Amino acid sequence: MVMPREIVTERLILRPYAAGDEAGVSAIFSDWEVTRWLSTNVPFPFSEQDGRDMIAARAADWADGSGACYGAFDRDSGVQLGGVRVFAFDPVTEVGYWFGRAAWGKGYGTELLRAVVEACFSHSPVRELVAQTAADNKGSQRILEKAGFVHEGQTPEEFARCGHEHGCGEFFRLKKDDWQKEDWNNNE
Repeated sequence: MVMPREIVTERLILRPYAAGDEAGVSAIFSDWEVTRWLSTNVPFPFSEQDGRDMIAARAADWADGSGACYGAFDRDSGVQLGGVRVFAFDPVTEVGYWFGRAAWGKGYGTELLRAVVEACFSHSPVRELVAQTAADNKGSQRILEKAGFVHEGQTPEEFARCGHEHGCGEFFRLKKDDWQKEDWNNNE
């Protein structure tokens, strides 16, 4: 089973980042209101060189089959809106996503996450997806819940890697067996 290189949703095209995408990545991650919710592994300020480095690292993940990272682009305009990373293709693996502020509150996060969940469970050995959010990131928590993830409390030690003093403490999980029982595409 192999993850699709491109995923098309109603409003998004998800595809691996490529050369030339670094300006869009940099613009999104250069906004502190976006980056403050992410792992401290994401530098701030975020330069175009940081964008090139990120794109190269995620391309290496694709090449060796160790993970996947998609840029999220508006289907009509081609504008880069955000992205999503599947950290590995282990039976239990983490997923993380981000969007520029212009895309917040418009349902893109839920649309993206549902598509990636379906791709993971249909095209990879992943049996459970997990995610973590900052305690105060209610928007991201709502996206996870709308995609079928269940809140399990504080992030377990084996997944705690965000590097913040406090805040990356809310942990969510979605099991393939549970996902298969529900129709998450119609669950608002």
